[in-house]
Amino acid sequence: MINQQKLNLLKNTHIGKDCVIVACGPSVIKYEDEIKKIGNDKIIIAVKQALSLVPNAQYHILNFINIQQYDYSKNKPFVLEIFRGNERHKYHDIGFAFSGKEALFKTKNFKKYLLENSYTRPWGPGIMYELGFYLAYHLGCKNITTYGWDADLTNKSHFYKSDKISTGMISELKNAKNIERPFLTFFSQLGIEINIKR
Repeated sequence: MINQQKLNLLKNTHIGKDCVIVACGPSVIKYEDEIKKIGNDKIIIAVKQALSLVPNAQYHILNFINIQQYDYSKNKPFVLEIFRGNERHKYHDIGFAFSGKEALFKTKNFKKYLLENSYTRPWGPGIMYELGFYLAYHLGCKNITTYGWDADLTNKSHFYKSDKISTGMISELKNAKNIERPFLTFFSQLGIEINIKR
């Protein structure tokens, strides 16, 4: 089955359900106990290394930044990957081509990149703009709660390592922060309730 067919089959598979997206920002550690209590009644999307915090996630989203292999021997989530060139993970169910030609933070053309409208993923910057919220909406989820989606200028870039934010990341983080309000407003207008935990 080709990627587009698989994507079509995912449409509204969890209609009306609550969705939790666990990302890799440093604030996620504040909510570790709360995250462990997330029940199986929620749809869980793990972003990259955040899978270690939610090993029961049904969906795992990846891109070509911080590539690593994941151990799916205990639980194999449905894996969606944004790839660039040959930079691909070993196990993915759907692979999306990345297009850096159009930056979402510049165009703010959010509707164009609904998964029913575009298979190619834009540059956000950030996987939450490129795939995270779009996937939750595509699945039919009504409420989205995010953990660790920080998009700020804290002194640490990810929960799983203590790397300082580089000069190059500062510009991307500012662009990500500037797009946040109109992006969330777009999804709110589609009927999605959003709760950001930072």
